[in-house]
Amino acid sequence: MLALQQAAASVFVSDAMKAYVVDIVQATRSFEGVKLGASPRASMALMQTAQALALMDGQDFVTPEHVQEVASPVIAHRLVLEPQMKYSGLTSGKVVAEVLEQTTIPQ
Repeated sequence: MLALQQAAASVFVSDAMKAYVVDIVQATRSFEGVKLGASPRASMALMQTAQALALMDGQDFVTPEHVQEVASPVIAHRLVLEPQMKYSGLTSGKVVAEVLEQTTIPQ
Protein backbone atom coordinates (compact mmCIF):
# COMPACT_ATOMS: atom_id res chain seq x y z
CA MET A 1 0.00 0.00 0.00
CA LEU A 2 2.80 2.41 0.86
CA ALA A 3 4.47 1.70 -2.48
CA LEU A 4 1.26 2.60 -4.30
CA GLN A 5 0.90 5.80 -2.31
CA GLN A 6 4.48 6.76 -3.16
CA ALA A 7 3.96 5.88 -6.82
CA ALA A 8 0.81 8.04 -6.97
CA ALA A 9 2.60 10.93 -5.29
CA SER A 10 5.31 10.78 -7.96
CA VAL A 11 2.80 11.32 -10.81
CA PHE A 12 3.61 14.71 -12.33
CA VAL A 13 1.14 17.58 -11.85
CA SER A 14 1.91 20.61 -13.99
CA ASP A 15 1.51 24.14 -12.68
CA ALA A 16 -1.44 24.54 -15.06
CA MET A 17 -3.14 21.48 -13.54
CA LYS A 18 -2.49 22.77 -10.02
CA ALA A 19 -4.06 26.11 -10.97
CA TYR A 20 -7.01 24.26 -12.55
CA VAL A 21 -7.62 22.34 -9.32
CA VAL A 22 -7.46 25.55 -7.27
CA ASP A 23 -9.82 27.32 -9.70
CA ILE A 24 -12.37 24.50 -9.39
CA VAL A 25 -12.28 24.53 -5.61
CA GLN A 26 -12.40 28.32 -5.39
CA ALA A 27 -15.39 28.42 -7.73
CA THR A 28 -17.39 26.32 -5.28
CA ARG A 29 -16.94 29.04 -2.66
CA SER A 30 -18.61 31.73 -4.75
CA PHE A 31 -21.27 29.55 -6.36
CA GLU A 32 -24.77 30.91 -5.81
CA GLY A 33 -26.64 28.79 -3.31
CA VAL A 34 -23.54 27.32 -1.69
CA LYS A 35 -23.26 28.30 1.96
CA LEU A 36 -19.86 26.67 2.49
CA GLY A 37 -17.63 25.75 -0.43
CA ALA A 38 -14.72 23.35 -0.64
CA SER A 39 -11.63 24.09 1.46
CA PRO A 40 -7.93 24.18 0.56
CA ARG A 41 -7.76 20.59 1.85
CA ALA A 42 -10.24 19.71 -0.89
CA SER A 43 -7.72 21.04 -3.43
CA MET A 44 -5.09 18.71 -2.04
CA ALA A 45 -7.47 15.75 -2.00
CA LEU A 46 -8.57 16.47 -5.58
CA MET A 47 -4.98 16.66 -6.81
CA GLN A 48 -3.92 13.49 -4.97
CA THR A 49 -6.93 11.55 -6.22
CA ALA A 50 -6.26 12.71 -9.78
CA GLN A 51 -2.66 11.52 -9.39
CA ALA A 52 -3.87 8.10 -8.23
CA LEU A 53 -6.26 7.88 -11.18
CA ALA A 54 -3.49 8.82 -13.61
CA LEU A 55 -1.32 6.08 -12.09
CA MET A 56 -4.13 3.55 -12.52
CA ASP A 57 -4.48 4.71 -16.13
CA GLY A 58 -0.78 3.99 -16.66
CA GLN A 59 0.13 7.65 -17.15
CA ASP A 60 2.90 9.53 -15.42
CA PHE A 61 1.12 12.92 -15.52
CA VAL A 62 -2.29 14.29 -14.59
CA THR A 63 -4.67 15.49 -17.31
CA PRO A 64 -7.80 17.65 -17.04
CA GLU A 65 -9.83 14.51 -17.64
CA HIS A 66 -8.39 12.90 -14.50
CA VAL A 67 -9.33 15.95 -12.44
CA GLN A 68 -12.82 16.10 -13.95
CA GLU A 69 -13.47 12.40 -13.40
CA VAL A 70 -12.78 12.55 -9.66
CA ALA A 71 -14.02 16.08 -8.93
CA SER A 72 -17.55 15.18 -7.90
CA PRO A 73 -16.69 12.27 -5.60
CA VAL A 74 -13.93 14.31 -3.95
CA ILE A 75 -15.68 17.68 -3.64
CA ALA A 76 -19.47 17.22 -3.58
CA HIS A 77 -19.75 15.84 -0.05
CA ARG A 78 -17.73 18.79 1.26
CA LEU A 79 -20.23 21.41 0.11
CA VAL A 80 -22.95 22.86 2.32
CA LEU A 81 -25.87 24.27 0.35
CA GLU A 82 -28.21 27.04 1.45
CA PRO A 83 -31.37 25.35 2.77
CA GLN A 84 -33.66 26.90 0.16
CA MET A 85 -31.43 25.62 -2.66
CA LYS A 86 -31.98 22.03 -1.61
CA TYR A 87 -35.70 22.52 -2.17
CA SER A 88 -35.14 24.05 -5.58
CA GLY A 89 -33.44 20.90 -6.82
CA LEU A 90 -29.83 22.03 -6.56
CA THR A 91 -27.51 19.27 -5.35
CA SER A 92 -23.83 19.27 -4.51
CA GLY A 93 -23.21 17.06 -7.53
CA LYS A 94 -24.92 19.59 -9.79
CA VAL A 95 -22.81 22.37 -8.31
CA VAL A 96 -19.59 20.49 -9.11
CA ALA A 97 -20.83 19.69 -12.63
CA GLU A 98 -21.62 23.35 -13.30
CA VAL A 99 -18.32 24.49 -11.83
CA LEU A 100 -16.49 22.07 -14.14
CA GLU A 101 -18.42 23.44 -17.14
CA GLN A 102 -17.60 27.04 -16.19
CA THR A 103 -13.92 26.57 -15.33
CA THR A 104 -11.43 27.08 -18.14
CA ILE A 105 -9.59 23.87 -18.99
CA PRO A 106 -5.82 24.33 -19.29
CA GLN A 107 -4.19 23.46 -22.60
